[in-house]
Amino acid sequence: MSTAALTDRVQAVLDRVRQPEYTGENRCLPCTVVNLVLALLASALAALVALELAVVVLLGSVLAIAVRGYLVPYTPTLTKRYFPNRVLAFFEKGESEDEEETYEALEQLQYRRENTVDPDEFLVEAGVTERTDGGIQPTASFTDRVREHVETLRTEDMSVDSFDWETLGGLFDADPEDISEEDREYPAVKVGHRIRKWPGTAALVADVAIERTLREHTDRWEAVPLTQRQEIREGLRVFFETCPACDGTPEVTKDRVESCCRSRKVKALRCQDCGQQLLERDPSADTWTPRAGLWADGAA
Repeated sequence: MSTAALTDRVQAVLDRVRQPEYTGENRCLPCTVVNLVLALLASALAALVALELAVVVLLGSVLAIAVRGYLVPYTPTLTKRYFPNRVLAFFEKGESEDEEETYEALEQLQYRRENTVDPDEFLVEAGVTERTDGGIQPTASFTDRVREHVETLRTEDMSVDSFDWETLGGLFDADPEDISEEDREYPAVKVGHRIRKWPGTAALVADVAIERTLREHTDRWEAVPLTQRQEIREGLRVFFETCPACDGTPEVTKDRVESCCRSRKVKALRCQDCGQQLLERDPSADTWTPRAGLWADGAA
């Protein structure tokens, strides 16, 4: 058998056993760590019999984890049940594709430090929000313009591919050629080597409308660091009195989110008519929001 034929046969076998739902971008880091530890323990036991057997067990185990995502079935159940929640939260933070520091050069980090703004002050100065007796509220000009953009963006489809890549690229300072749609249950795009996602199409429409309006209100918007611009867009979604997808009524709800390895309580801003979710927040998270009372433990 030729080398090329052997390579093709090996690749065919790997493709049959590979499980994309548990590997690549979908790989669960806590589960991978648990399985690697189990692989080391198994190889250590095999070493008591023979060193060669230990090498085979270790290599076979690592290969299985690489192509299937796990060595032992039901690993997510085990990690969810026995791993401390703070450990699982650490892993989730570590594998987040929104951690800008992981990929930015030192000069870009310096740029962020120098250009980070106080969101409340910045938005008031830009005429986006204003201070009232009831707290911070959006200005009429901002609200009206956002509504106009929503009407322009809203279509019957409203899937990710209904937006042009230039529009989505503007959200992340990315070249349209570097953006591709991800096959997920929720709107998601791959920007370079990072996945950018929204909890629902209503949130995507809201972000594009907010982005366009902010660019019209102030020429300082593009200078704000990318991570903070994303945080500000998300925070401004709480001002939507009607759903961008159906004109229904958004309300704050208490949800339980299941990830691969853990379950956690969150609060979500969800349309009561179409079920579209505009925003999801951990009430204890230290993130900016112009209506902090919505996410307080006693709210909704």
